[in-house]
Amino acid sequence: MPISPGYVPSELHYIIPLAERHGSDARIAQFDHARGRHVLYAETLSAEDIEPLRQLFVEIAVNGHGPLIESWHKGHDCKGTCPPETTWPIYGLLSLFRQLGELGLPPFGDGLDPKPFVRLMTPRMVKQFGLPSDLARFYSENEGVGRESSPSRFVRLCRLDEVARIAWRDIHIFGTDEFLGWGQFAAYRIGISAFGDEIVYVLNAPVCPAGSILTIGVDVAGPGGIGSATLEPSLVLASSFAEWLKRLETCGWSEYGLGPGDLAKLPAAEELQQRRYYQSLNPGITWGAK
Repeated sequence: MPISPGYVPSELHYIIPLAERHGSDARIAQFDHARGRHVLYAETLSAEDIEPLRQLFVEIAVNGHGPLIESWHKGHDCKGTCPPETTWPIYGLLSLFRQLGELGLPPFGDGLDPKPFVRLMTPRMVKQFGLPSDLARFYSENEGVGRESSPSRFVRLCRLDEVARIAWRDIHIFGTDEFLGWGQFAAYRIGISAFGDEIVYVLNAPVCPAGSILTIGVDVAGPGGIGSATLEPSLVLASSFAEWLKRLETCGWSEYGLGPGDLAKLPAAEELQQRRYYQSLNPGITWGAK
């Protein structure tokens, strides 16, 4: 279905044609049998396809509309106030810009620091937020780039004022559906992926210990965790927040669990190591290795 312009600010209507053309497809990495791996949608585009996208990217930057697009998306995200046929293609367009930047094509990735947080010059008090000790320690010394920051980052950590305790009803992709074992689910929302996947710090979940980092999203290649209550669109990314941050830094602030198709680009030994890591946390996945 096409984008419904009535839900989009009039000053952003100029992005609709290319969002409709590319946005939905950009959210999915297809398996290319000739290459033997999943490929990003951006990798399938010709120079003729990319040129209009480059012009649009520059126009958005010149107009200063990047924050407006992000705030519009956040205003409808998880709220059911806009048809997914409208929100997904537009967010997919932003994801496509990130993919083109990862391919080294200017101007899509120019000057962006992929690190999803910045260190504060002066530590701050966070006790009033009631966070687990490791999260509190992190946010006392750092600030996330925010959910509204550039989708060119693979991972965006929430700003402190965006971190929120959530329950099962807050996981929007499941709607009102209930799943056995998940009724007491509790977590802190701490980030979002370039694909719009939720990244949470687990307080209580039937598939992983408290303190684990879990992602849940429409396109996540799960099932995540261990046990009989695993869910397909989820994946355990790490057993602790500190471990996850260390892995992110080691991988150049990229998260292969959110884009496992990129694993095939790694040297063979490193690829095997990464696949074994995710398999150990998520035995039910088909793309891991023992």
